Amino acid sequence: MLVFALLTPSCASQHDQPQARIDSAAFGDSAQPTHEAATSEDVAPLREGAAREGIASLDCHKPLTLDVAAPSVAGIRLDAPDSLIEASLPPRNVKRNAGMYGADTVITYTITLCGHVLELGDNGISTTDPAFITTEGLRVGLPIARFDETWGQGQLIWSEAGWMMYYFRKVSINAGVTACVSIPRPDAQPTVRRDCQVASIWVSTPARVGTR
Repeated sequence: MLVFALLTPSCASQHDQPQARIDSAAFGDSAQPTHEAATSEDVAPLREGAAREGIASLDCHKPLTLDVAAPSVAGIRLDAPDSLIEASLPPRNVKRNAGMYGADTVITYTITLCGHVLELGDNGISTTDPAFITTEGLRVGLPIARFDETWGQGQLIWSEAGWMMYYFRKVSINAGVTACVSIPRPDAQPTVRRDCQVASIWVSTPARVGTR
């Protein structure tokens, strides 16, 4: 099951300011997966002090690095069980959401770092925020051609919306490209403008323990 969050992307200004340590209180309202899922033993260092110290020292003037292979954001592992996800972040940085998928209750999280939002579904990470930059330098707002150059030629998935699908380092990644797709006539195949900007990014993650 794929859980996507489709929002209108916004442009984030780049800050050329001195680096600064900030306290976790500064974060808040203003502020086909192929991974091997982490276990409690694997992510034990994320518990309590170690993880929260990492959040407290996060530099909001630096890019928020999204590592699609880990998977992690700003060094925070996102393939952990629910209990460790919640222990890894101060309460104002993570919001637990419960929704229904058929007869199942699915737990997702809205994670806020430096005022920028990332959605953690039961099997994927998604964002429309250009502040999150992959380790390869890709982000929302860059043209499809840049993604093709870095991750290989993407394959268009077209149903109600358009997604460019990539498979990089054994990870499935979808880039939202609905506005970049045109169908000249009803019997024609969709075509994609490769110079068009990606509106969202979704990265597969293992199904987390406790999501249902």
